[in-house]
Amino acid sequence: MRATLLFSLLTLFILGACSDSDEEQAFDVGVEPVEDAPVDPSNDAGSEPGDDIGSEPADDTGSEPGDDAGSEPADDAGSDASEDTGEPVTEEIVLDDQGAVCLGIGESQLMDFHGDHEGPPMEVGSTVEVNVMLDTCLGSCDISSESECQLHDHGDGVFVVSSSGAYTSTSPCPPDDSVCSNLVAHCGEIEVHDESFVVLHGDRHYYWEPGDERGCVEEGDDDAPMPLERSFEDEGRICFGEFDAGGQPQANMEAGEPFPVTFSKQACLSSSCTEDMQAQCVIDIDDEADEITLSTSGSYSNTTHLNESCTEDCNDFHADCGQLMFQQEGDYEVHHGEETIQLTIPGVPVCMSM
Repeated sequence: MRATLLFSLLTLFILGACSDSDEEQAFDVGVEPVEDAPVDPSNDAGSEPGDDIGSEPADDTGSEPGDDAGSEPADDAGSDASEDTGEPVTEEIVLDDQGAVCLGIGESQLMDFHGDHEGPPMEVGSTVEVNVMLDTCLGSCDISSESECQLHDHGDGVFVVSSSGAYTSTSPCPPDDSVCSNLVAHCGEIEVHDESFVVLHGDRHYYWEPGDERGCVEEGDDDAPMPLERSFEDEGRICFGEFDAGGQPQANMEAGEPFPVTFSKQACLSSSCTEDMQAQCVIDIDDEADEITLSTSGSYSNTTHLNESCTEDCNDFHADCGQLMFQQEGDYEVHHGEETIQLTIPGVPVCMSM
């Protein structure tokens, strides 16, 4: 019995020794993977083999495979592809009723950016060229330019200019005024009379008169709108006797019978926009010399360019000088300014012009 108990104790001792030996052996040859990597030791045996480095294999770089650079491929440089390749940017420039109005300076001269854009005074009877300088200093990067202009004569010194232009501007483009040229549109010509006139361009008014220097007026230097004041003396057309609406003479002038005397001046006036019309006519008769001298004068304000609602009728300036009567038949000299005609009584109605 004792022997059996001792044998059992010896057997348990031997088995326990073997068990301790095996456990030491396992520690001697085993290496904890987690100690070599910066991973929590508590995860040594608590994760799948793929977790040995603490993340899924696809997370090695902290993003999905397509996100290797942290953004879409086209965004690598942080800008559009056109900027990466240096492609130019284009812009269409359109110019309607814009720019400086130029009188008396040739189109080719105005196109020269460095040219002289001034000239001598405008004289009565001269013809001046009208142009619009739509834009200045177009360089080699401003392409496909075009321009157009029209000049409309509304009569009595009122001219309307309509201009348009366009070009394509490309950038970036280094500035270089040595290759600059101006964009110019030719409009037409104006004959200079002995009175002021106005050029309308868009909603702007430019007033000129004989003796003004030829040149350009910038868009922002336009004049305040005002009427065109007109006055004249011993000008126009004097008519003796009766005429119908078509200008044909009617009944003859007879001795002892009064007949009308009228004068008119060609002006193309709107009946609704001609203001302050005044006229004076004086008839001086020299019975001994059988001579007649007429003196005429007139004035008015033309406001057709200030009011868009003006009627478009085109009328002459008319005035009534009263009536004239000769007691004796015969020939009479009639003087008006520098003109002289012979009036025969009895005779058909007649006119004289200055």
